[in-house]
Amino acid sequence: MARKKENRFLELEADEKLSHYLFLQIGFALSFIFLFIPLLGIVYFIVILIASIVVVIKIMRFMSRCSYELN
Repeated sequence: MARKKENRFLELEADEKLSHYLFLQIGFALSFIFLFIPLLGIVYFIVILIASIVVVIKIMRFMSRCSYELN
Protein backbone atom coordinates (compact mmCIF):
# COMPACT_ATOMS: atom_id res chain seq x y z
CA MET A 1 0.00 0.00 0.00
CA ALA A 2 2.83 2.37 0.81
CA ARG A 3 4.31 1.75 -2.62
CA LYS A 4 0.97 2.52 -4.29
CA LYS A 5 0.63 5.75 -2.29
CA GLU A 6 4.29 6.55 -3.07
CA ASN A 7 5.25 6.81 0.58
CA ARG A 8 8.87 5.64 0.45
CA PHE A 9 9.48 6.17 4.17
CA LEU A 10 6.70 3.76 5.18
CA GLU A 11 7.88 1.24 2.61
CA LEU A 12 11.41 1.25 4.02
CA GLU A 13 10.15 1.03 7.58
CA ALA A 14 7.91 -1.90 6.67
CA ASP A 15 10.93 -3.74 5.27
CA GLU A 16 12.84 -2.99 8.47
CA LYS A 17 10.03 -4.34 10.66
CA LEU A 18 9.85 -7.48 8.53
CA SER A 19 13.57 -8.10 8.97
CA HIS A 20 13.21 -7.65 12.76
CA TYR A 21 10.41 -10.20 12.75
CA LEU A 22 12.44 -12.66 10.68
CA PHE A 23 15.47 -12.32 12.97
CA LEU A 24 13.21 -12.98 15.94
CA GLN A 25 11.91 -16.14 14.26
CA ILE A 26 15.48 -17.29 13.68
CA GLY A 27 16.14 -16.63 17.35
CA PHE A 28 13.20 -18.82 18.30
CA ALA A 29 14.50 -21.56 16.02
CA LEU A 30 17.91 -21.41 17.71
CA SER A 31 16.34 -21.70 21.13
CA PHE A 32 16.25 -25.49 20.81
CA ILE A 33 20.06 -25.50 20.79
CA PHE A 34 20.17 -23.60 24.08
CA LEU A 35 17.60 -25.92 25.62
CA PHE A 36 20.36 -28.34 26.62
CA ILE A 37 22.52 -25.69 28.33
CA PRO A 38 20.63 -24.93 31.57
CA LEU A 39 21.81 -21.49 32.70
CA LEU A 40 22.50 -20.11 29.26
CA GLY A 41 19.16 -21.47 28.04
CA ILE A 42 17.22 -19.60 30.72
CA VAL A 43 19.01 -16.34 29.97
CA TYR A 44 18.48 -16.88 26.22
CA PHE A 45 14.74 -17.45 26.70
CA ILE A 46 14.43 -14.29 28.80
CA VAL A 47 16.26 -12.26 26.16
CA ILE A 48 14.09 -13.70 23.37
CA LEU A 49 10.94 -12.96 25.39
CA ILE A 50 11.95 -9.33 25.93
CA ALA A 51 12.97 -8.97 22.27
CA SER A 52 9.64 -10.38 21.09
CA ILE A 53 7.70 -7.93 23.26
CA VAL A 54 9.75 -5.02 21.91
CA VAL A 55 9.28 -6.15 18.29
CA VAL A 56 5.53 -6.59 18.74
CA ILE A 57 5.17 -3.12 20.26
CA LYS A 58 7.18 -1.57 17.42
CA ILE A 59 5.11 -3.38 14.79
CA MET A 60 1.84 -2.32 16.43
CA ARG A 61 2.94 1.32 16.56
CA PHE A 62 3.98 1.11 12.92
CA MET A 63 0.61 -0.37 11.92
CA SER A 64 -1.18 2.41 13.77
CA ARG A 65 0.90 5.03 12.02
CA CYS A 66 0.23 3.37 8.66
CA SER A 67 -3.50 3.46 9.22
CA TYR A 68 -3.35 7.21 9.73
CA GLU A 69 -0.95 8.02 6.91
CA LEU A 70 -2.36 5.73 4.23
CA ASN A 71 -6.02 6.61 4.69
